[in-house]
Amino acid sequence: MRLELALLSHLYTIGKKEWNWPLDNPLKDVRRPSAPEGRERRLRGDEEARLLSGVSVERVRQPVWLEACIRLSLATGLRAGELLTLEWSQVDLKGGVMHLTKARNGSKRSVGLNLEAVRVLQSIPRPTEKVVKGYHETGKLDCDFKAACIAVGLLDLHFHDLRHEAATRFAPHMMPQELAKIMGWKTLQMAMRYYNPTAQELAARMRAVEAARSEPLPGAANALAVPRAIELASGTTVGVPAQRVGDPTTSNVIRVQFLREMPSRTRAIA
Repeated sequence: MRLELALLSHLYTIGKKEWNWPLDNPLKDVRRPSAPEGRERRLRGDEEARLLSGVSVERVRQPVWLEACIRLSLATGLRAGELLTLEWSQVDLKGGVMHLTKARNGSKRSVGLNLEAVRVLQSIPRPTEKVVKGYHETGKLDCDFKAACIAVGLLDLHFHDLRHEAATRFAPHMMPQELAKIMGWKTLQMAMRYYNPTAQELAARMRAVEAARSEPLPGAANALAVPRAIELASGTTVGVPAQRVGDPTTSNVIRVQFLREMPSRTRAIA
């Protein structure tokens, strides 16, 4: 309902602004339903292995191409439409990158290829310019994907969920803006929608951060003391207690303790 109302409202706006029709938008002040929460379905446990085993069932018409699409989606995060329109001229296996010119949001982007993606692409025959020859539309791909899921008992899993899975696997290892560039998002808000870690993964991440903070800094144990002294006008040198570099007790504060009371007229010499 929300999208239908937005479409009708847009028609009134176009008619008035672009075609100069004397229209008043009756939907302008209509409150629209809130957007539903994004899907958080991911592969759990052995579901990836089960899914790949399901591509060989009889009801799947293009098992070789379905497996290639599944593996490439998990390795690159490409949308189904981007996979099916990808051409070999856009793929640079030697440079480890592919250049997308037909993204769904209309923007061009480059996607790096990891070793798994390169392996899958190298295994695909090249009879045509298209990388994925077996499917000409996403509907046929979705039908084969659903058949494979039913065969192995995977419930409520869509092909687009593999893009969520890929984004969640990438996210801990790169900056949000890097992830947005790779996935083709125009806003960083989309990163929050597609990054769907489980509670166990978040807990493990927190423990990893805690373990990294508890480890001593490289060379901290053998840090050299830094001697300091202040030479006064009278020629007397006042020692400053040395602190070890990296000593957490110092809290980056230099404490100067004079050994004896000095004359009022002194000057510091660097």
